[in-house]
Order: sequence, then structure tokens, then C-alpha cells
Amino acid sequence: MAEWTLYEGDCLEVMRGMQDNSVDVIVTDPPYGVNYDTGETFMPGEFANVLPLALPELYRILRPDGAIFVFSSSRNLADWALRFQIYFKLQNILVWDKEKDSGCWSPSSFAFQYEPILFGLKGKRKLTARFSDVIRCKPPRGRERVHPTQKPVDLCRILIRSVARPGMLVYDPFAGSGTTLVAAYKEGVDSIGSELNPEYCNIIRQRMAALQQPLPLEK
Repeated sequence: MAEWTLYEGDCLEVMRGMQDNSVDVIVTDPPYGVNYDTGETFMPGEFANVLPLALPELYRILRPDGAIFVFSSSRNLADWALRFQIYFKLQNILVWDKEKDSGCWSPSSFAFQYEPILFGLKGKRKLTARFSDVIRCKPPRGRERVHPTQKPVDLCRILIRSVARPGMLVYDPFAGSGTTLVAAYKEGVDSIGSELNPEYCNIIRQRMAALQQPLPLEK
């Protein structure tokens, strides 16, 4: 059975306590510095935000043949891709097609229906499963959605499965609602997550506890 660990706190501090070359795969959705309830920027500094601070640590803890997936957006893709390539070899910009646009229309822009995902390597690594660079998957809705930028479990499972190896360790520094941990658990691999918000940490614990409940006996 896969094991998981959650650290409640600043991912930069958590990563400083992690050993070099200790993680096989990173799957994460860094914060963009926007409060999605009000639309206001709540983190000071440049638009790229915490990513420039996290990238050196992510590089350090990733194994020499490690893989990394970073969710981005069309608005910050150009900036993030440049920063990403300082540390990692950019293999693909994957497209998550949400199958339906956001419904957020503007007189000056098109509606959003996709999110780009930066896929990179620290060194050399062959894929263990091949998929198209366009992945169609509906976002969580209704009661399933417990985080404003929550990603589908099935999408994260595809990312993990594409580079999966026995005994590997997956890490998500910005765990949010814990989707990466859930996906890793369902793929049978160990995972570590770190999350600053105590409310989301509780949600992660609840989601993981629900996964580990024994199946009911058939009558």
C-alpha cells in the first residue's frame, strides 16, 4: 500500500529540510498571487511570485533522472517557461483541455478552456507510458470541488503514470486540496505534500482518510 506524508507549513522551509536528490517526480500547481474570491493580488512582489524562490529547491531535491510537472496559465506561461528552463529541460508544454470554457467572458479576451502544464526533466528519463500532449479531462465540480484551482485526480494520475517506476516518491510543494497525493495513492506510489493553509491541510487529511477506509463486505 502506498504511503503519504503531509507537512503543514511553508514549502520553502519544508524543502530546506529535505535531502538532495530525494524525490523522483514533482507535480504541482504554484499559487499565482491572486485571491480568487476577490480577484485582488495578495502576495507582494513580481507576478511570478513564489516560483523563483521554489525552483532552486525543487531542482536540488529532484533526483538526477527526475521529472517535474508544473501547472501554469496562458497569462504567465511565457514568464514561467523562461524561469523553468533555467533549471530543467523543457520537454513539452502539455495542454489540459477542460472540455468546456470557464464562462468568464471579457470584451477584450477569449474565454479560458485550457491550462498549460510545463513538463521537464533534470537529466535523462524515458517515459513509462505515452499520452497525447493534449489531455481532455473535466475539472472537479459541485461537492467534489473544495479548492478554487483544484485539479482532477484523473489528470494527475496520467501525469504520474507517464513517468511511473516501482518505489518512486512523488512530491507536491503546493498541495492545495491534496489532489496529487490522492492521485499518487491511487497509482500505488508514495507521496509527500506540503501546504501552508491549515484549512486545506484538514481537507487533505480527510480525503486521504476516506481513501484508506476498508471496502464494505459484500452481503
